[in-house]
Amino acid sequence: MASRKQVLELLGRQESPEATPTASWGSFQSSVDGVSIRSLTLVREGAGDIPSLFLTPATPGPWPGAVAVHQHNGQYHLGKSEPAGLAGDPHMKYALELAKRGVAVIVPDLIGFEARRGPWDNERGFEQFVSANLLAEGSSLQAKHVTDVLAAVSWLDDHTDIEGPLGMIGHSLGGQVTLFATACDPRIRASVISCGLGTIESFRTMNILHNPSVYVPGILAIGDMTGVASAIENQAVFATAGTEDEHAPLWGAQDAFAGFTPGTAQLEVFDGPHDFPPASLARAADWLTAQLVATK
Repeated sequence: MASRKQVLELLGRQESPEATPTASWGSFQSSVDGVSIRSLTLVREGAGDIPSLFLTPATPGPWPGAVAVHQHNGQYHLGKSEPAGLAGDPHMKYALELAKRGVAVIVPDLIGFEARRGPWDNERGFEQFVSANLLAEGSSLQAKHVTDVLAAVSWLDDHTDIEGPLGMIGHSLGGQVTLFATACDPRIRASVISCGLGTIESFRTMNILHNPSVYVPGILAIGDMTGVASAIENQAVFATAGTEDEHAPLWGAQDAFAGFTPGTAQLEVFDGPHDFPPASLARAADWLTAQLVATK
């Protein structure tokens, strides 16, 4: 068992939330299935800007709010646009599905993806370069990702058209970041983790080289991902895992899931690979919407 304090210390973070960034609205505007999509940049003094998309429902606000965190999949040209339903795999349009159900959603680009790609042709190499330099500074890529998504949480928390508790949803890398962010920040009252549960032990056993942000210095000392899950209290989690997941073996996902406090989380296992199948996505989006609306 690990505590929230231990996870915060693991990521070099404090109990206080991220300072609220300001929004610089961009020129991009679109509408998909009645959902309004606008570009914005979260501006933070001295911490780097975060290009994002903001999806608002067709119904008038105020709305419940959530942060959607995109996947990895080795596709560095895709970030925020994929969950928004503007590009990429239609199975990954989870931000759009939430907005269609009445939730306002912000989707930030993680460092290395879409509008935050580096100057290198070797984009995987640039991600490793960022990770290595953060490790040299005593930090980690996971800490960077969590800091960025919690800046989005702070922006939502301060938004006049957002009412009630906040949620988070992510697939794969996005699910992994969602797990850590939820463990760090009690403002996130409900989370969906799609194919984002796993353990270092399972990756080692199955000879899986995962994305660099999963390798957080000291994570094994607090019980691996199982320990991170155990730090989540008074928050609700809906997790999914595939029986044939080649990136996050089911047994590792089940080991990580065992860390959640009984009654806190539910795990839906589907037949298939590393994916967010439409039926699972629909159930997850319905569940998260109901959680946020019920606790407004």
